[in-house]
Amino acid sequence: MIKLISCVGIDYDLQLLPHFLKHYSKLDVEIFHLIIHSNSDFDIDKFANPKLNLKLEKWVGKFDGVTKTNKLNQIIEQTEQPLILMADVDEFQIWDRPLEGYVWGRLRDREAPGEELIEISDKNIEEQFPLITKRTLWADLDKPCLFPSTDRLLSPHHLRDNKNTRTNLIDIDHYRWVKGRIEKSIERRETYNKLNKQGVRLQANIWKNIPNWESDIIISMYRKKSLL
Repeated sequence: MIKLISCVGIDYDLQLLPHFLKHYSKLDVEIFHLIIHSNSDFDIDKFANPKLNLKLEKWVGKFDGVTKTNKLNQIIEQTEQPLILMADVDEFQIWDRPLEGYVWGRLRDREAPGEELIEISDKNIEEQFPLITKRTLWADLDKPCLFPSTDRLLSPHHLRDNKNTRTNLIDIDHYRWVKGRIEKSIERRETYNKLNKQGVRLQANIWKNIPNWESDIIISMYRKKSLL
């Protein structure tokens, strides 16, 4: 029996949620436990879905990866199901094997034609983003996808009890190049710079600083050019 856990930011990624639930509802998931996040207050009851065994948790305030990791670990600690399936709302895992034991995956970008940051519609998401690319510049594109609920997250990319061997990975379609990407990157850069100055860290000290990944590069990539 499997519990799926995820943190869904509705300020920028709300349009992904129906596609995400449709994708993962095809798997043998007993319960979906979603943290719904926004910078401002909202009615969480709007996200109820009678077609799914769905538990919702509300998070209001500035997003950061440390708080997200802690909240996910709290869910895992209270889980009765033996297995955890974990995915961000923009991560669509491609399963080609039974859901059992430990399974790691590697992110691959899905993009719209011309690298445009388009608004997501209700059309098939693979048709909206037909390109498979490698534009994300993270140092580590691997993530734990499935693991026993006795394990814990050290970060969204690391587990306490199981090391990634970089072999036998599943593909994860990463729908991050969408409308709102620039605004999200600007906000994350501001928040993470502030937290790093304050010395906020993951409990496991995986990184010296909270990674801001490539926000500066993304912002520069889409900055309007002007003639001098």
